[in-house]
Amino acid sequence: MKGPRLSYAVRHRRIYDESTDTKLLHVRPAGSGCDGDADGQNTKYTFDSDQAPADWAVTGDVAFDVTRGREGSGGSLKVGPGGKALLTLRDRDESGKVEVWVYDDGAAPADPRAHRLGPRWGLVQGDGRLLAVGVLYASYLGGAEGYTATASDGRDWLDQLFWLGIKRAPPGWHKWAFDFEEPVENMPQYGLEYGRVAGICALLLCTDLAPEQKEPLLVNYVQIGIDLGGMIRAGHPGWTGWGGHGSGRKIPIVFAGLLLGDDELAGISGSYPKVSFGEDDQTAYGDCWTGAKVVFAGHSGIDAATGEGRSRGNMWGPYEHAPPSQWGDGPNTSESYRRCCTSVGWVAQALALRLMHAERQSGHDAFFDYVDRWMCEDDAPFVKTIKEATGRDHDKDWARQGQAWDAFVNEMWAKHRPALAAPTDGWKQQHDDAYYRAAIKSSQ
Repeated sequence: MKGPRLSYAVRHRRIYDESTDTKLLHVRPAGSGCDGDADGQNTKYTFDSDQAPADWAVTGDVAFDVTRGREGSGGSLKVGPGGKALLTLRDRDESGKVEVWVYDDGAAPADPRAHRLGPRWGLVQGDGRLLAVGVLYASYLGGAEGYTATASDGRDWLDQLFWLGIKRAPPGWHKWAFDFEEPVENMPQYGLEYGRVAGICALLLCTDLAPEQKEPLLVNYVQIGIDLGGMIRAGHPGWTGWGGHGSGRKIPIVFAGLLLGDDELAGISGSYPKVSFGEDDQTAYGDCWTGAKVVFAGHSGIDAATGEGRSRGNMWGPYEHAPPSQWGDGPNTSESYRRCCTSVGWVAQALALRLMHAERQSGHDAFFDYVDRWMCEDDAPFVKTIKEATGRDHDKDWARQGQAWDAFVNEMWAKHRPALAAPTDGWKQQHDDAYYRAAIKSSQ
């Protein structure tokens, strides 16, 4: 473990390490060098002496600790409270991967629910925007238990957060890879945003804009549906529910199938019942502790191929059948994801499919009734109950039910959902919940 593996970085030009906590940050580069940088040359950095490598810019409490080596060899970069270390990769934007090892001793403050910034490490762009992973504390984050990713300007660290669901335990070295080879400039990278864009595109195509205005979007949207459907036809298992990931892939396929008269694509879930879509994995009919008859099935939902609840060793499967007083870390994580990274991005999809009268082709009625629940159920008393039972405070504007993420979607919902023939109270009606009950049993 003699140096970092630095093979490109999309719009990210510097490695960034900072600590504003009393906890020390130890960083150990991964690999033995680059697979090739912009000039086709390998680069190696070592932390095996008390001399800083020339390319690292350090400020504050930063030192090289030759006693803290991974697997008993070499040293590491130690970043203390207020310290910062930057390594410039290149002056222009590139794609690729950066890998690094970080040592976590598992320490946490006395009050892990109070806002606090712990150690962070990641990549920063030339304009100062950065993507970092770290130990962040807030009432809605589990900083003592796991890691959070943040996309920010380096000042408001809690602006855009993504709970990773990766445990800090056990203490020791953890390898992190920042892989930026996705088309981030023309396609959303995170499932929440993918779902939002997929839904908004479909809604725009349902408006009375002039055909010539809609045609470019229509052609591209249908092509995406063809491509995604082609992946499934070729054996792709789908896009599983994983927190906010997995959303937004189904609606372009259904849309394309309807317009092309391709029944297999239009009814993709019926054609390939074992293929996963995040929205379907994470919604099901069942008795909810709030009194609703449709539930959010958890951070990782229910496996379409097996019907089993996906606990993933963290109790991230079905949970809304149990009252908050019985929730542990897993269900609390699921509730956070229900509010931050899934439901608010599904509203446009559900509305667009209803406007096209494509509920039957979509093939998962629980999704539509769940979105109606999200938009119509008054969650004020339930937020209070959750806080009393768990200490988790979801009484934030962005975390409350009754809204989509985007103003356009909220306006479209208010205007068109009440006018549709489908009742808005399906989430209150009893449905066959055998699928959900079986998933509960398998996840225990």
